[in-house]
Amino acid sequence: MTVSAYGHQGPWADRPGFDQNGQVASGFAIREGGSGKPKFSPVFYLADLITAYLAAAGMMPALLRRAREGGSYHVKLSLSQSAIITMHGHSDATFSSMLGR
Repeated sequence: MTVSAYGHQGPWADRPGFDQNGQVASGFAIREGGSGKPKFSPVFYLADLITAYLAAAGMMPALLRRAREGGSYHVKLSLSQSAIITMHGHSDATFSSMLGR
């Protein structure tokens, strides 16, 4: 399992980064901040937490497949993609209701 900040291919594949970089690159930060007061605390490590969850969710079937078929499997994740997945299919109203606002 490997995690990158911006993805494993493309012009930013080798750039280092951390949670907040992934949030900014994905558009999550502007969606939550905008010109008004931020909706989320800027120290909320969303991309780290979601990426860890997805890592566990991806490694389980890889380990099961290895047990059944043999072989080796590589789970690849990125912080920015995790933040994008969090936003996919949700309107601002949905985010607010999920967060109890």
